[in-house]
Amino acid sequence: MLCMRHTPPIIQFGKILGSIMKMKHYPTVVFLSKQMELKAIVPNLVTLNILINCFCHLGQINLTFSVLSKILKLGYQPNTITLTTFACNIFSEMPVKGISANVVTYNTLIHGFCKEGKMKEAKNVLADLLKVKPDVITYNTLMDGCVLVCGVKNAKHVFNAMCLMEVTPDVCSYNIMINGLCKIKRGDEALNLYKEMHQKNMVPDIVTYNSLIDGLCKSCRISYVKRADVITYRSLLDVLCKNSLLDKAIGLFNKMKDHGVRPDVYIFTMLIDGIVFQDLLIKGYHLNVCTYTVIINGLCKEGLFDEA
Repeated sequence: MLCMRHTPPIIQFGKILGSIMKMKHYPTVVFLSKQMELKAIVPNLVTLNILINCFCHLGQINLTFSVLSKILKLGYQPNTITLTTFACNIFSEMPVKGISANVVTYNTLIHGFCKEGKMKEAKNVLADLLKVKPDVITYNTLMDGCVLVCGVKNAKHVFNAMCLMEVTPDVCSYNIMINGLCKIKRGDEALNLYKEMHQKNMVPDIVTYNSLIDGLCKSCRISYVKRADVITYRSLLDVLCKNSLLDKAIGLFNKMKDHGVRPDVYIFTMLIDGIVFQDLLIKGYHLNVCTYTVIINGLCKEGLFDEA
């Protein structure tokens, strides 16, 4: 096959290498893989998984990590076979061989298990990683997986565990929790986390605001509505106006009134500012000194000197 003028599809090589591996001719698989590489035949995930398996049986643990790096470099996502091979065959042998994996390797495995919905395996890897010390990416990956597979309650346990392990949650950590809580209409808890971010001087991003806006617009819980005061709405509307998402801003403004929250002058100013400026620009009008003077005078009359 390697000598053929027209190289067969990589799938055919995968079938042959798989058959040779089942016969336990592991060195032969490694040799043929090297020949394929010399012929510039690009491996796929199947052939790379076979190679990892062979290196495991040959006790060449370092080379398994080289193959894992190649998988990621080629843009493939490790699948169940890749992950199971590592979890079952490699980690148990690493201490014996005097090899220690770093947090990046562990995070890759945890991410892969979470993506496959195998949360038990992901948590087992985390338990092993505690010897190395997991980072915020580890916990965020696990939380994200918990939200998708096990539910927000489990994600909250991971979030609390992260704090206990003295790993500081970042904006992404809060976004995962806020988004998960909003989706199950537990917006009061989401708002508490949002306020906690401000208390810790963290700057929410567009993902945070989108989650909260979506939750506010969909939630029918009275407690949620009451907790969303005029300051919360002002923050959300400010982000929407600054990102020219005026349709969403007007929708949220209407929802705010439906919930019995009275807009203040700052909110009206933000909406007028956003709508007028966008309308002028869409129609092709250029803003000149007179335009800005009128707006500044209006803001000053209302005592809004910071905005002016």
